[in-house]
Amino acid sequence: MLDEKDFEKAMPEKTKILSIDHFVKEDEIDSIYFETPYFLEPQKNGEAPYALLADALKKQKWPASALL
Repeated sequence: MLDEKDFEKAMPEKTKILSIDHFVKEDEIDSIYFETPYFLEPQKNGEAPYALLADALKKQKWPASALL
């Protein structure tokens, strides 16, 4: 029988850090990954780098593959 500790071990660690693994072309992503959208926003004082990355990705039409 499972107890509370078993469920805690099975739960992924929660984090506010996003790690970009690599960049891919949009047509290389399986459509199943578009079922649940995630919206990101920069932390305080991270607005300029975030905007630079977002603009570059948009211009190149390359989404990023990331882990939360």
